[in-house]
Amino acid sequence: MSGGPAWVAEGEGPVTFALVAGLGDPKEAWARVVPVLTGSGARVLTVDNPGVGAAAGAGAPATIAEMAEIVGGAIGDLSSGAVHLVGHSMGGMIAQEIAVARPDAVESLTLCCTYAEAGAYCPRLVACWRAVTRALGVPEARRQLLPWAFTPGYFLDRPEDIAAIDGMLEKASPSEEVFLAQLDALDRHDARGRLGALGSRATVIAAESDILIPPDRTDLLADELPGARRITVPGGHACFWEHPEPFGAALLEAAGV
Repeated sequence: MSGGPAWVAEGEGPVTFALVAGLGDPKEAWARVVPVLTGSGARVLTVDNPGVGAAAGAGAPATIAEMAEIVGGAIGDLSSGAVHLVGHSMGGMIAQEIAVARPDAVESLTLCCTYAEAGAYCPRLVACWRAVTRALGVPEARRQLLPWAFTPGYFLDRPEDIAAIDGMLEKASPSEEVFLAQLDALDRHDARGRLGALGSRATVIAAESDILIPPDRTDLLADELPGARRITVPGGHACFWEHPEPFGAALLEAAGV
């Protein structure tokens, strides 16, 4: 996927969504959600995070805030006005930092399966992924993540999808330097005490079967955003892939579209 544009704009309409992907994921990870949004008359921007996909030559930013500066700048260049900003997992952390730094550029903020601070649980997971990455490489580390990201039922019911994802991971995984830098950034992210002013335009989405960032972690994030709407969708951490229609409907609800 390297060599293509680092961003894609799809659809036409007065409302613009900007979707920020998670750990190691290229912009194509949103492929199942985009048609739900464009089908409702929205314009959708998807952007590769630095070091990933078509932005593979961008190096490895050391912090979530550095990623947010780059991604937020790209979104600003692609949109003539404020956007409905959506981030999933690490992308949700990037979205937090974009919204803090550029509040006037954000019409609404939707944070999916993510946290304001890692706590004690997530760093243990990150340490495991770091060890697997160093021992077996990025594609295999990402394959090892799949049972954490998808529900058991998805493996049983959609084996062809899992096989396709395996193939995508082999072709689209970032370099080890970038992936390890992203893992380190996950550990250090801490937006506590900085999000309160965004609460009135924020929505926090939890996936009911998420074991990577469980709903109680997203509850703590919502507590940092007084007045934020809370929505629960079906599926595991990769709910946007398992259940794109209800996930897309939640994004439309969050944006008031």
